[in-house]
Amino acid sequence: MKILGREIKVRKVFEILINNPLSGSVGAFNYLRQKIFLDGIFKGGYSLPPTIIVIEVTYKCNLRCKTCWFYGNSGIIKDKKIEEGLNFKQLKKLVDEVAWFRPYIYLTGGEPLINKNSVDFINYAKRKGLVVGIVTNGTLLTKENSERLINIGLDFITVSIDGPEKIHNKIRGFKCFEKSMEGIKNILEIRRRKNKKFPVVTLNCTISDYNYEYLEEIVNIGENLGVDIIALQHPCFLLKKTIKAHHAVFKSLFKTSENLVNGFENDSALKIDVQKLYKIIDKIKKKKKNVDLRLFQDFPFEQMKDYYEKEIATNNRCINPWYSATIKPNGDVSPCLGYVVGNINDGSFMKIWNNQKFRSFRKILKQKKYFPGCIRCCAFFLNFKKQN
Repeated sequence: MKILGREIKVRKVFEILINNPLSGSVGAFNYLRQKIFLDGIFKGGYSLPPTIIVIEVTYKCNLRCKTCWFYGNSGIIKDKKIEEGLNFKQLKKLVDEVAWFRPYIYLTGGEPLINKNSVDFINYAKRKGLVVGIVTNGTLLTKENSERLINIGLDFITVSIDGPEKIHNKIRGFKCFEKSMEGIKNILEIRRRKNKKFPVVTLNCTISDYNYEYLEEIVNIGENLGVDIIALQHPCFLLKKTIKAHHAVFKSLFKTSENLVNGFENDSALKIDVQKLYKIIDKIKKKKKNVDLRLFQDFPFEQMKDYYEKEIATNNRCINPWYSATIKPNGDVSPCLGYVVGNINDGSFMKIWNNQKFRSFRKILKQKKYFPGCIRCCAFFLNFKKQN
């Protein structure tokens, strides 16, 4: 079942309901809301409050992943000076404003644990009754950090692992595999010792030409660690011609452009043997596992082939801006990639959520269904339709 923006077991849904009945109930409503694209009925681009708020608390990172759209081969900030990111006062103000409608708060970066305010912010958001998740490279999950995150009630933690040690270190740019493994072990061991059910621990692997032949080994690593979920995610990548088309569309429709899409330029994914990848994933799916497996997305073969080999959309439409917004480290609010509709330092998040610029964006997107840069964005598959 997809609830709070995540695929999770029904058992975990009930545990969330018990731990946090209001957030769980709101999450159940939001599941239906997304499933039927309820907000699409509103005229003028209006939408109900977001189901998920993604907070990029900092762009700083202690690794340099080859596939990252910030620091990778086509990274948009790899040569820039990086500011500190959001402070506790800004984050507290945001939570105070949005807590009443119980959005799922999802912290990311950069590496979110580099921001010294992140753990205090999670603590505050949990005390306000919100469901909170974080994605991390795992290297800063010390015993101290892990214990504190468990004690304050973090709900979800996703640790990015790109392969067995040699492959992981090659992609990440540093010898960090053992440190990430230690971080996952810290979370799982302390959770077990304290007899806690949360956070749900996910090992997430983004598929690339570097690691697709090692996916079975990645699953074995997750099983041996004892994580709750192993997620295999197809890469977000675009070819130069698609990026050029995206810029042209944005300049025509919105009289502006946004540069985040440039970070997705990557033709190395074309080196992936799709038939081989499909067979590897199919073998993993059929093998009995002691862990939940999540595939983003679980493509039939022809749809997977189109995803990797053609610059075409493999889903019907993007509905993400009706249900989610991303807050950048400088306070900018974005419904899509790097397009900015306001800044939380200049006023209320909820006023931004349905301001003229955001509503105009939704109206145009509803008409167009998607833009060129959408075709492999993970948010494009929020309401995924398999093509049988």
